[in-house]
Amino acid sequence: DEIDLSKKDKNHFVYNASVTKGLNPLLQDIWPEIKEQIPEAHLTVIGGFYRFREGAEPDAQEKDHRKYVETYPKELDVTFTGVIPQKEIAAILSNASFMLYPTEFPETFGISALEALLYKTPLITSRFGALEETAIDLACYKINYANVPNGLFPNINRQDQAKKFIAQTIAAYHNPYLLQQKQNYCDVIEDIYDWSTIALQWKQHLYNKLKLYLSVDEYRNVSQINDKVARIYG
Repeated sequence: DEIDLSKKDKNHFVYNASVTKGLNPLLQDIWPEIKEQIPEAHLTVIGGFYRFREGAEPDAQEKDHRKYVETYPKELDVTFTGVIPQKEIAAILSNASFMLYPTEFPETFGISALEALLYKTPLITSRFGALEETAIDLACYKINYANVPNGLFPNINRQDQAKKFIAQTIAAYHNPYLLQQKQNYCDVIEDIYDWSTIALQWKQHLYNKLKLYLSVDEYRNVSQINDKVARIYG
């Protein structure tokens, strides 16, 4: 339901994506420096790993996650939730003020980015992959390019990118007026994100393929949805 901005914890940062999407640069390069500059800061890492068949060997994602849970320094104030119900994720995102999302590879859409926006939790992330669009400019903070070298940009300097990400985070933390503006702008997606609007867009697509016609009311509604999606996400 409605998010009460007055109940958000300014010092609460969150990461809500798989290990391979950005947790390694966050915990290795970025978070220790943020914690040093903002001693009150604490980080919640939402999620864990899945085994997709019985008897499967641990993959790299599981190994990395287990390593962090077992060995990450306690004084850095990082909580690892593991896989938890949606209701608990909602409570965490409602309380957090920033989602930290350094990038390792080009996100294809970024459903966790959309989820953060729904809880008025602006992202600090990169203009890389779909996050360039899903993490809306007026609601988020972004640096250029991924945080680590990758197939598209092999010459990225990991240390320089970490410094830029840290600087962006510290600047965002110390500008509460801009943060409040971005939190309030998150409401721009309020009427286009839910299942009813997405289902109507799919219905239009299927009807078009089958050479069928929507009702006048449905056609008007979906045209408005498509127009707003295009304007918001570019």
